Amino acid sequence: MNKEKVITTILEELERKSLATENILSLNQELNLDLLKNLERVGFIKRIGSSQLISSCNWEITQEGKSFIKFKKKLEEDSKKINRIVMTLPPSLQKRILEKHPEVNLTDKSIKELFSSTKEELKILSPYIDASFISYIQDISSNIKIKLLTTLSKYGKNPVLERLKQSKTNLEIKYLSEYKNNVQQFQVHAKVIISDRREIYIGSANFKDTSMLYNLESGIISLDEQLIESYREIFDEIYSSL
Repeated sequence: MNKEKVITTILEELERKSLATENILSLNQELNLDLLKNLERVGFIKRIGSSQLISSCNWEITQEGKSFIKFKKKLEEDSKKINRIVMTLPPSLQKRILEKHPEVNLTDKSIKELFSSTKEELKILSPYIDASFISYIQDISSNIKIKLLTTLSKYGKNPVLERLKQSKTNLEIKYLSEYKNNVQQFQVHAKVIISDRREIYIGSANFKDTSMLYNLESGIISLDEQLIESYREIFDEIYSSL
């Protein structure tokens, strides 16, 4: 347990009721008298009762300590809103994991929501794409630009994408990879989706049925503006160079 969690543990316990020093120290092996002194010094806790010896006194949380806990909880809630866990879970694990961790969002549903909420532009990095990709973009308005960077296989361009491009005039595709003596030197392996300047998916899932529905895949969807802008700039620099 890191120091911040240790401090939070002390304050949350004291928020419930006052405790003696020995009871506080028993909460975690990392707790010590110096830490109690520091919390007292910054005004988060105070001694109460007849004994003022630090080793034998009782403690209660101050208003400053309560304000700190309230502020920390708000930061945690805001962080959950900014960053969301996205996972594909094998059928045998899905029910158990989702019941125990309701904060987990399923990849298939999350990506479809990301696409449907896009207003202006999608930028996509994905190495492996099969026909399941069609279901994600078929309802996207023709006014929305789609820029996709994927891997050129040794057999050539992706036939699914090339057929799709004929009907989706707003879809622009570029390929990145290099072969030498029939051996691949490098390729696209990143999985990133940027929706406008609003949301970004970074994770392990490819646009394939197995990745979206069956494999164990993991990623996040973030609303972090600085992160999104940095990725947009990097994507544009790479894309425009091809």
